Amino acid sequence: MSKRGAYVKSKHRRPVGRTSALAILGSISGTVLAQTAPSDQKLEEVIVMGAREALRDSIIMKQNTDLVSDSISTKEIGQLPDVTIAEELNRLPGVNTTRDRGNASQASVRGLGPRLVLGLVDGREVASSEPSQDLRWEIYPSEILSGAQIYKSQDASLVPGGIAATVDIRTLQPLDYHGPAFSLRAGPTYNDEGKDLPHYNGLGYRGSAGYVGHINDDFAVSLAGSVQREKNGFPDFRTFGWNTPFNSGATAANPAGNTGDLNGDGKPDNTTWGLNTEVKEVTQDRYALAGGAGWRASDDVTIKADALWSQYQIKENQFQAWYGNNITGNYAGGNAGVYNAPGNSYQIVDGSVVAANLNGAYPTTRAQSRVTTRSIPWLPLA
Repeated sequence: MSKRGAYVKSKHRRPVGRTSALAILGSISGTVLAQTAPSDQKLEEVIVMGAREALRDSIIMKQNTDLVSDSISTKEIGQLPDVTIAEELNRLPGVNTTRDRGNASQASVRGLGPRLVLGLVDGREVASSEPSQDLRWEIYPSEILSGAQIYKSQDASLVPGGIAATVDIRTLQPLDYHGPAFSLRAGPTYNDEGKDLPHYNGLGYRGSAGYVGHINDDFAVSLAGSVQREKNGFPDFRTFGWNTPFNSGATAANPAGNTGDLNGDGKPDNTTWGLNTEVKEVTQDRYALAGGAGWRASDDVTIKADALWSQYQIKENQFQAWYGNNITGNYAGGNAGVYNAPGNSYQIVDGSVVAANLNGAYPTTRAQSRVTTRSIPWLPLA
């Protein structure tokens, strides 16, 4: 424990299985064709797509812009590896995300907080349900998106408002897509901490499906959907504030403030006001649907229409035990008699009580359950 409290939280999530039906079927059909195709048949076109192409496209986008920017790009449906776009953003230089219940959530850029980051979807500003108007990026599953562009400087072509940065996440553009028409991905996820929690199963799932159809060379449509269930339960332990000279009214005349001396050595001993242990059973459900259409009317005119819907629901059970009962803080020496009572003991390290056995410090238990829903209604983007 430190003087200002300790906060211990651990969570490990790993996928235990994931496959691509498209990749498997593609490999099988490719082998059959290779064996049965006539020897005089000419191969007209070979398209190779992968991670190297995505990295190349990101570099090209960065080189061709006059702004300070970074980007994440993929041209295939559902190929962004992380659960949400927030975790993708955290991979970029200068971008940090805060975590909420195990997931990356709000983004800070170059040390400036989430309130100063403007969020766009396909270049259009999106509303936020947060009082501070900053976006919780974990609402957007990565499977329905094709990438993101982070602008760290301003330009007249951008929607104004991003003091720290402007984050523009991109949905799939059907006219620009040249990958497979169908994509299907599914697999389980598992939370290691879940196995240690009673009556809680750490097994979840993640799945997505997408379709892009080119009606002709000038008209194309797309539809993508995603469903996820994550189990992010974890145990937790923390203190809730300390009685130290710094925060108990220390002055030049009274450098100890109202921090009492427990062992009689003439020096103030820092004590915690209390602590609590907690178990959180968290289930997170995330659903999203995106669709779009593009029509190239002429070489100079392209008409696009797209829409996005996403919902993120958090179901959380909390079981807490609070220790302290106003006997551990020792404000102005008021609890010295409790610490030094017969049968009680404590340990002081570097001027702070780090362990104690106090009769009468019984826990106060509390249990509560709540459901939080964050959603984006149908959002027409063009």
